[in-house]
Formats: sequence, C-alpha cells, structure tokens
Amino acid sequence: MTTGVWDALNNGANALEIDMMPNKHGWNAQHDEDAAARGDTAELMFKTIAEARSQGRTVTFVWLDLKSPDWLHCQALRDLAAKHLEPVGVKVLYGFYNGKEKALASTAPTLKSFEAINMNGEAQECLDAFNKVASNVDRPKLIMSYGYYALSAGFGNCHEKGYKTCTELRKGHETNEFGRVFGWTSLQGHAWYVDKLFAEAGVDGMIYGRKHNHYVSGDATKEAAADILNWAKHNPQTHHIATLADAPW
Repeated sequence: MTTGVWDALNNGANALEIDMMPNKHGWNAQHDEDAAARGDTAELMFKTIAEARSQGRTVTFVWLDLKSPDWLHCQALRDLAAKHLEPVGVKVLYGFYNGKEKALASTAPTLKSFEAINMNGEAQECLDAFNKVASNVDRPKLIMSYGYYALSAGFGNCHEKGYKTCTELRKGHETNEFGRVFGWTSLQGHAWYVDKLFAEAGVDGMIYGRKHNHYVSGDATKEAAADILNWAKHNPQTHHIATLADAPW
C-alpha cells in the first residue's frame, strides 16, 4: 500500500522492501496468490516513492521481493523502475529465492547501474546460484538475505553448523563474496536479535515490520524501527544509519 511508504519513512526507514507479484494486468504489491490481498500497482508504488524522494526523504533503495516472477516478464517491472525510480536516484534490488527462475537468468546479465540482485537462502545456496547465473556481475551487486517472517523462529545461537538464521547470515558475511548481507524480519520486542545480527553475524541491514501484513505505523512498527535506530546510535564507532551519501552497491 502506498500509505505504508509514508508510514515507514516517518518511522525512520531509509529503504523500502515491497513484495511484488505479477498478474494478468501487470505487477502489484502482493505477498501471495490471494487476489483479495492485492495491493496497489507497482507503478503507483513507484510514483509514491519518487514523490517522497523528490520531497527530500531518504530512500536509498527499494527491495522488490519477487513472488512467482516467471508468471510475467520481469522486464516490464524493470521498465517501470527505470521510468520512475532511476531519475530520482532511488536504486532497486530484485529479490529471488531458488536460483532457478528464468527471470533471474535474464535479469542478472543486463543489470543497469542502479540495479542489483538478491538471493534469499543459506549462504552456500546463494553463492552457488550467483556463480551459476551471475558470474559476470560485480560482487557489490550480489546481495544475500536470509530469515523468517518472525526473526525469533529458527534464529539459533549464530554458531551452529548451518541452517539457523543467525549462523547462515554470519557465514554469508564471512565469505566476503556478497556485496551486502541482510536479515529479516525484526518485530516488536526483537532488540536482542537485532543486536546479535549486527554485532555477531555482521549483517549490513535488516527488514523490520509486521508479520503477514503490510506496513502500518503503530506501536509495533515504531518499536521495531527504534530497535535498529537505537543500536546504530549506541555503536557509532562501527555503524551508522545509511544516508543518501552511502551507496548501497
């Protein structure tokens, strides 16, 4: 929803993650195949983000989490991003999941300067996928992510052999093979997990918000945002909240 753009920015977000799903009419903000849950069109979302950026709001990049990207040619979505987001300096991250998507294979070799690709999964899975379809892409544009809709589930202690969220993100960071490593999703009351991911796993950023729902400003989202903002505030020697002067890739 476009209202979520303003809510997130007002709560302190400096980048935006949007689930995107194709349908016979184009691309919409949508998490799954339930048409009743279909949100605003991609173009309306992008126009809103461009407006916010033109007003001086900090939007470093937009992360488009692509659901069933092979249903519709991904180029149509990229064209919309180039039309509305590139001119105002907003970069775009395209998110994939299994490395087998045709959309990934077609997108990786043709990335523009403002675009990058994300693979979600365990560290080695992401590395294998990128080595297969994105071997010619500059490393800063290869972004790993891993997590769960509630960060506390399957989090682990950061030092298991594998699989657990914190461990895989730490492994991804330590490979030095990815431009950025992001974790998700931090909810209200997750300050301890935020600390572990930044301090121990070495992630570069995190998705926060609400599980199974679009972004709405309220106590839950404000507190989740504050956990990240406060962590950076208390660790200025090593971290800061990215500004427009900080290139995400």
